[in-house]
Order: sequence, then C-alpha cells, then structure tokens
Amino acid sequence: MVKVGKRGAGSALGSSLLGRLSYGLEDLLKGSKESISKRNLSSLSPREILSSNRDNFAIRYEEVVSCDVSEKGFFTQIMLVTGQEKLEFSTRLSVDKISELLVGKLSSKLKVKRLG
Repeated sequence: MVKVGKRGAGSALGSSLLGRLSYGLEDLLKGSKESISKRNLSSLSPREILSSNRDNFAIRYEEVVSCDVSEKGFFTQIMLVTGQEKLEFSTRLSVDKISELLVGKLSSKLKVKRLG
C-alpha cells in the first residue's frame, strides 16, 4: 500500500500490484502537495515507493481474495479484499484501463461491473 498524503487518498494497491499499476497510480493520488509526479513515480522501483513512507505496505497477489472494479459515474471504484482487510480506492481511470492492468494476475479473483 502506498501512502503519499495525510488524507489517505494517496494510496495504491501494493507492491506486487504496484508494478502493473505504476502508470495508473498517480490518478489515485490526490492534491498537488501530496502527489508524486508521474515522471518521478515512473523512475522509482516498487521497493523505493514502498520505502518512501513508513505507512506503506505490500500486498502480494496470493493474499488477494477478491478484487471488484465498478464503474461509478465519473470514477471507478476498486474494492480489494485480502485475508486480513478490505481496501477501497477510487480513480478517474476507466473500468477498462483498471481491469486491463489487473486481469493478468488476478483474472480468477477479478469482478468487473459496468454501468449499463
């Protein structure tokens, strides 16, 4: 889990997932003072991003019980459930983009819901 700001809105899915989400991660971060620039983020390794804040932690793919990606009007909601906790994120990235980033590693655990 990557925490960038005090509000907690600057968080991402985790180190293993982080590699796949590194390009979409900045959209999950809120506020100009609390965000990492896309240029800086793309130059950092997952390990460097995790060590950038003491509140960051990793989530391994095998820890994920389920991942629901839902279209909610102008944003996409991501609900990630592990054996230990339930994490919720929102982004302006499309449902298609998020599911494209996750389907390779979480296909059997991934549920995608589109408005229809």
